[in-house]
Amino acid sequence: MKLFLLSALLAAAAAQYGPAQYGPAYYGPAQYGPAQYAPYTPYGGGIPQAHPPRRDYHSVPDYSYGYGVSDPVSGVHNTKEETRLGDRTEGSYSTLLPDGRRQIVTYWVDGNSGYNAKVTYEGVAQHPPAKPVVHTPAVPSYGGLGPGQVY
Repeated sequence: MKLFLLSALLAAAAAQYGPAQYGPAYYGPAQYGPAQYAPYTPYGGGIPQAHPPRRDYHSVPDYSYGYGVSDPVSGVHNTKEETRLGDRTEGSYSTLLPDGRRQIVTYWVDGNSGYNAKVTYEGVAQHPPAKPVVHTPAVPSYGGLGPGQVY
């Protein structure tokens, strides 16, 4: 009896929503006519212009940047700096060489002279002492069992 009342209650609740409808919604016949657009006001309104205002796409480059990387585990120590204004570029970069010296390259570039660099080194080259290599004679191996080995 309880099962019958529960199923009747569920059927009544589901009936209020009507049958399920699948597929696209129908909005009535299509309305055709000219498209409605906002009035044309070029560049924010005012008098219509034939061309947009001129912009200088070839402006004078002007920037400056720099960065550095230091990793004591791998031994990498690099720096870089550069400044540019128009055709003149100046900068420098440095790196730590394997022999312990720091190599510093200072450069400048003009519109006419090309790339000019000055390379300097800081510190004294230190090479680790060479370790003696001891060669031991190779013991011939004929395969199989050696003396004292039992199969």
